[in-house]
Amino acid sequence: MNSRTYILALAALAAVSCYGDRDGEIGSDPDYVVSVEGVEIESDLYLGDRFTCEPTVVLPEGCDEADYEYEWIVGKSEVISTEKNLDWEIYLPKSYQLNTDIPGSFVVRNKLNGLEFRATFQFKVQNGYTPKFLALYETEEGCVEWMSIQTTGTLASTISPKNGFTRWFPGMVARVNGSSERIEGRYVGAVCAKSELAVFTDNSPSCGATVSMVDTDGDQDFTANMGEIVSPVNGRVYVGKAPDVKITSAFYAAGGAKYVVANGKIHMFSGTDTKTPVFDDEAFVMAENIRQVVGSKQFMRYKRALFVLYEDGTVGCLQQYNKPATPVPGTGGESVLTADELCGAFSEATGKGNNNPYLMHLVVRKGSDYFLYVYNAKSNTSANDPLTLKTVVPIPAEVGREAAVWFGAFSTRYGFYVVGNRIMKFDYLNITQFAPEEKPFRLYDDKYEIVDVFVLIGGTGLKDQDDCTVVYLYDREKKTTTIDVYNTLTGEDLHTYEDILPGRGVDFIKK
Repeated sequence: MNSRTYILALAALAAVSCYGDRDGEIGSDPDYVVSVEGVEIESDLYLGDRFTCEPTVVLPEGCDEADYEYEWIVGKSEVISTEKNLDWEIYLPKSYQLNTDIPGSFVVRNKLNGLEFRATFQFKVQNGYTPKFLALYETEEGCVEWMSIQTTGTLASTISPKNGFTRWFPGMVARVNGSSERIEGRYVGAVCAKSELAVFTDNSPSCGATVSMVDTDGDQDFTANMGEIVSPVNGRVYVGKAPDVKITSAFYAAGGAKYVVANGKIHMFSGTDTKTPVFDDEAFVMAENIRQVVGSKQFMRYKRALFVLYEDGTVGCLQQYNKPATPVPGTGGESVLTADELCGAFSEATGKGNNNPYLMHLVVRKGSDYFLYVYNAKSNTSANDPLTLKTVVPIPAEVGREAAVWFGAFSTRYGFYVVGNRIMKFDYLNITQFAPEEKPFRLYDDKYEIVDVFVLIGGTGLKDQDDCTVVYLYDREKKTTTIDVYNTLTGEDLHTYEDILPGRGVDFIKK
């Protein structure tokens, strides 16, 4: 964790000697505390920060300091330290709300006669966990956790990982909800709305959980504080009646689309809707009997084709959240493309808005062979225009077998793919044969496996303008994930956060 630290050395707010009924018994020269200095609390403290205070305690001449003990007390007699010098990771004391006055005191007590000296203070706790980005990861215990990441910038167009992370807090589920609360299961996807993050897992019957993404002040209808688990997914997001619902995929892209695949049906939602999606077995179903779904890693509002692989091996395409899937044409006598696996997809960087043609690239496996299919597409707000096939390019089998992630960029016409610890680059403009550059575009230490890549755009994501790319590097030996940030176009190093995630990274989401 990286956080701000408060270091204070100022005059005490208030100081009182507490003798109780012993006032008439202690004689004229008791072992009392002469003074305490350096106890002053800022009016606003933030969750997750560290508050550090080193008070100066003046004792009578000749007193033995070992005869004295110390306590730092906040709220309703909640002891946060028994050391003279305080180093406290700030949390909200029991029975108190954010942004309300909380009492506190520093107690110096004589262990021999029980006399106390108290320096009192007052403060408010504000929410310091509010993220600009969320990093989700799987733990060794078989659960999904998330990290709150903060960076500079206030406007949407200025918030970016390229600015550098200023603070980060791992283990947010346990940190906010307690160690007994867990999101169990293998991660299958997430959908981030204005007030909640829905985390989907393969755990039955919960199917994951929703987590509050708001700072509450007690006056809002939504009463869960930032990071609090609101409810299991089953019953809040999925409200159907299937006795054994199975969610296999979920995805969200700002301005693009939200989708959840449940029991083989793909449920689509508008990418501009800020509400938490709610669906039953029949709501918003755009395709059924789904085995797999892939979309462009640099998912854009006007280039939003999703490819679906049906149980019968045929492939369809979704371009509108409220329009059914259309068949994808094949080649070699196939009226509809068939495949055994959808390996990846990425859209063309055109710099054009809605109602303009663009290209979609789809990598598939057919048996032991791999192909890059290039399709003509056109974004249209009123209909799903069927894709037309432009060309098919064979991919060497060794590349197809080893490539883990396929992606493009927003403003440069190059494709990329991941092999082990390398990111490779190839030119897809008017491509006729697969010919990647010999030198890796990005090369990492052999100890790392690239588990995922996130191509980001500044602002709302409604135009072709690259910002930066975030890479998850998993260390199998340490079982930690390093986050690397680089310039999408040039490959220039921007930031590296070694072993920042205590688990295997699975997603990176802009709040």
